[in-house]
Amino acid sequence: MKSKARENIKINPPKNQKGKGNVDSLFFKRIMSLLRIVIPSWKSKEVFNLALLTAALVVRTYLSIYISSINGRIVKAIVKRNLPLFIRRVTQLLPIQKLKSFYC
Repeated sequence: MKSKARENIKINPPKNQKGKGNVDSLFFKRIMSLLRIVIPSWKSKEVFNLALLTAALVVRTYLSIYISSINGRIVKAIVKRNLPLFIRRVTQLLPIQKLKSFYC
């Protein structure tokens, strides 16, 4: 017995579409049918898990950007041959690196 989500979706794309990975109405219908399976209701634990993972990925992304900017400042201190500035930048980096290693 087929579910309602599978009845409305064609598995094979129309023959006139030659590209791989078309983002069209068929794609969005497939995504919506998958979301109905993954998230049965808004009160389920899957929604909480998905929100938690999304938040962790956003935090990790911002930490990566911040660490890259600190690394750039460290390189600038090395190029300028400024040892006190280099030591200050490395000490700035250590606690953030520790936090990032916790997330990854």
